[in-house]
Amino acid sequence: MKKLSVVRTLLALAVVSLWTLLNGCVRWQAESEPAGDTPVKTVPPAVDRPAPAPRLAGRRANRASGAVIARARAAMRSAGSQHRCGPYRLWTDVTDPPLLAACERIGTRLDAVYQARFSVAPVGEAQETIFLFAHGEGYRRFTAEQGSVRAGYAGVARGTQGFVALNADGLAVETVAATLAHELTHLVNRRALGSDLPRWLAEGLADAIGDSAGGQGIGELSGLSGVEEEARRLAWGYGEGKVGSVERLVGLGRGEFDRVVVSFDYEQSALLVRYLLLDPELATRFRDYLRQLASDQRYSSRALQGVLAVRWEELDRRLRQWVMDGGNRRG
Repeated sequence: MKKLSVVRTLLALAVVSLWTLLNGCVRWQAESEPAGDTPVKTVPPAVDRPAPAPRLAGRRANRASGAVIARARAAMRSAGSQHRCGPYRLWTDVTDPPLLAACERIGTRLDAVYQARFSVAPVGEAQETIFLFAHGEGYRRFTAEQGSVRAGYAGVARGTQGFVALNADGLAVETVAATLAHELTHLVNRRALGSDLPRWLAEGLADAIGDSAGGQGIGELSGLSGVEEEARRLAWGYGEGKVGSVERLVGLGRGEFDRVVVSFDYEQSALLVRYLLLDPELATRFRDYLRQLASDQRYSSRALQGVLAVRWEELDRRLRQWVMDGGNRRG
């Protein structure tokens, strides 16, 4: 009996101790929580996250495939030789040192001139190849094999295939250099503004570089310098009432550009872009719109007019007067 009493006593003491311990824990928890029904929530510190990179319309350069290079070399005398034009690889059977030097000058400076002239930076580095043919027969053979039915007699650019092809046969260094700069600018257009430009803008921008280029490289834009022949033709068209409106030009679809028998689309594009780049009032606005295109905004002639903030009829009047006055501005 005594042993049972002792056991009972010990059990009772254990229960009392456990109750005291639990009661203390509850009291400690109650004292450690602040008053009120809503518990305090711990807010994690703010983390600075970098802003997402803006979307760009520009596409990275493509390299010419080995098969394309092989076809070009097969159309050259003695398979051509390899050189560099700045970042561009050059395959050519031309041996004229002044022309090869002009190619180097143009290729080396093109990206920097493009960015300075249009306020748009190309994406990535140039990776394409230039094929410069000393003989027209080889040029025509190669472009036909590539399916370039609209290659023209002097040059063609194919950004998706990573090449520019040029014909130097019987042409002066100045002419070939200007064509080279024009066609390479089409490649840079793709890297800066994407591959969905309207034809008038793509050609006008290429002319704004190519028409200022020659044997000594790429020069500055000045009045009608370098585009005199196009200006004379356009002035004649204005005088004959054969030139369409600027509104028509900037609204043309890709398949509608230069499709009529007597077309001034190329000349009007070249002179319109040059006018927009040289006009003190419109140059900044035009470059603003190019930056919008570079940020992946889809082209719209209405949006262009909104940024330029000038009626098409007024722009028609100004452009015509500028051309008819030989590039001299009278307001």
